Amino acid sequence: MRTELLFESCPFLTSANVTLSRLGFADGDALWEIMQDEELYRYEYEAPAKERVQAEYKIQDANAQFAAKRTVTPVSYTHLTLPTKA
Repeated sequence: MRTELLFESCPFLTSANVTLSRLGFADGDALWEIMQDEELYRYEYEAPAKERVQAEYKIQDANAQFAAKRTVTPVSYTHLTLPTKA
């Protein structure tokens, strides 16, 4: 498989409704919200994050893995206005 294209293009995938791109520091607040959710970590081997800095470390690690061309940690951005609960 030719993986070099994964590491040369960003965003990776774009359509009218969604963009799949790499995880970045602008995603810190959203990642922190996810990482501290106890229900999401219910079946994980690690516990939910206790400090926001843990989200920053995860982003730094994802960027280091990407720079080393080892892994891609994507994030999805929707271009839709989703209904909210009233």
